Amino acid sequence: FTARADVILAVGFRFWSGEHFGEPPAWNERARYIQVDAVPVRLGQHVRVDLPIVGDPKTVLRQMVETAKRIGLDFSRHRHSPWAREVAEARRRFDRNLTELVDRARAQRPIHPSHLVRELCRVADRDATVVIDSFTLSGWIRHAFPARFPGQLLDSGPLAPVGHGVGMAIGAQLARPGKQVIAVIGDGGFGIGGWDMETALRYRLPVVAVVWNNSSWGPSFEELPLPRGRTEPFSMLPDIRYDRMFEILGCHAEHVSDPDQIRPALERALGAGRAAVVNVIGDPRVGHPRLGGNLLGSTRT
Repeated sequence: FTARADVILAVGFRFWSGEHFGEPPAWNERARYIQVDAVPVRLGQHVRVDLPIVGDPKTVLRQMVETAKRIGLDFSRHRHSPWAREVAEARRRFDRNLTELVDRARAQRPIHPSHLVRELCRVADRDATVVIDSFTLSGWIRHAFPARFPGQLLDSGPLAPVGHGVGMAIGAQLARPGKQVIAVIGDGGFGIGGWDMETALRYRLPVVAVVWNNSSWGPSFEELPLPRGRTEPFSMLPDIRYDRMFEILGCHAEHVSDPDQIRPALERALGAGRAAVVNVIGDPRVGHPRLGGNLLGSTRT
């Protein structure tokens, strides 16, 4: 569907803050909505739904396609419509701009998040499970990592919680034994839930935690209603050596401060056969690609 269409088919789609909760002018207030969701209470939660359908989105969509074929509807003529060409061109332009950005950031020091996630995508198996527990990296990895099956890319929702990554990675490893499971986690989240690596180590679960260590918790001082002159409350001790801490426990540990170190460190961690921590010293000036450099992910200029 498109946001300005007269009839909008929302299949398994939830209107959150990034979608402006379905409100105008981002969305057409006169449009009629068809919404498909497996959870009944979500239907019409944010937009007025003219045709609510309770069901598994994938199953319902497959049934719709099969029904269209059975009654003889031919959608092939729409493959080269102006709208289809516009979407294809937007996709090509986005991919081109992203590639150019990552190429420029290739040798940047401190390490740029786009280079880290590109190297991770190149090294990880095609069927690896990736858990997102870093607000800064959440936008970058969604640009780079092509999810190939449901549940391959996991997070805990749209409200940017932290600290869940290692626990979810343990669950994913138990559900998919023998497959690569990677938790991409910020230093803030690692401070909350990082000690779950002991559990992974104790039960011999080869979870790999890639720590985005930008010595920062979140928003900059200027964005918070705090008295002037106070010390920045969301900074952390610079460049904490999480790798050394967890190496003492028995984890495989890597410390990465140079772009050229990323790929070999990831390869060694993924091939270690036991719980591993890769401590990546990232650029604290770079934040979420959509929400800006000083919002939940970077505190320094």
